[in-house]
Amino acid sequence: MRLLLAAALVACAFARPGRIIRRQAEEVASTTLDPAITEEPIISPKLDKDGNGLVSLKEAEECAFQRHGIKSDLIGDFFAKADKDHDGELTEEEFLEYRKLIREMALDLAQKMLADSDTDKDGKLNLQEAQEIHFPYKSTTVELIKEAFTKYDKNEDGFIDDHELIDMRSFIREKALEFDTEVEKANKEEKEKEEKEKKEEEEKLEEEKLEEEKEEEEKLEEEKKEE
Repeated sequence: MRLLLAAALVACAFARPGRIIRRQAEEVASTTLDPAITEEPIISPKLDKDGNGLVSLKEAEECAFQRHGIKSDLIGDFFAKADKDHDGELTEEEFLEYRKLIREMALDLAQKMLADSDTDKDGKLNLQEAQEIHFPYKSTTVELIKEAFTKYDKNEDGFIDDHELIDMRSFIREKALEFDTEVEKANKEEKEKEEKEKKEEEEKLEEEKLEEEKEEEEKLEEEKKEE
C-alpha cells in the first residue's frame, strides 16, 4: 500500500506541472518507498548501533543532531509522539513518523535561516545570498556552499527554497563536520607524534648522560688503581 501511494504521487508529479506537487511527491516517496526499491534501509546500520532493528531514544537523538543539528533536549516529545506503543523504541513505521516530525522542525529552522539571509525578500535564496550565510562550522567554505547549492537546487532554477535549504544545510553540516573531525584527528596524531619524539629525545639524552657518568666513574677508578 505504501509503495502504491508513493508511486501514484510520483506519477502525479510528472503528469501535472507545479513545483509544490513535485516536491510533495518526492517527500512522500522518500519516506514511504520500500527499502528494497530505494536500496536504502529505513533504519540504517549506522543509526542502529546495537543492531536490533529498532531505534532507541539515544539513537534518535544522535540522528537528529548529526543530520540537522537539533539538540537532544528537544527530541523527547517528538520521540514520545512517534512511539505509538510506548515501549521506548521505534519500529520502522514509527521511525518514519519520527523522521517526519524532525523534518518539520528542520523546516522551521530553514525558514528562519532563509528569512535572515533573503536580502531581496523574494522568499528564496540565490547563490550570493546563500554564500553569505554564517554556518557555525570551522571548515565551511564558499566552495562547499556552492557545491551544496548546486546539488540541492532540484529544479535548477538558480534558487533555493525553504525545503531545499533543509537538505542543503544538512549536506554542509555533514561535510564540514567530517572535515573538522579529520583535521582534529590529524592535529591530535601530529601532537601525539611530537610528544612521542620529545619523550624519545629526552630518554636518549638521559641515557647519554648516564653513559657519560658511568665512563667518568670508570675513569676515576682507573686513576685510583694507577696511584
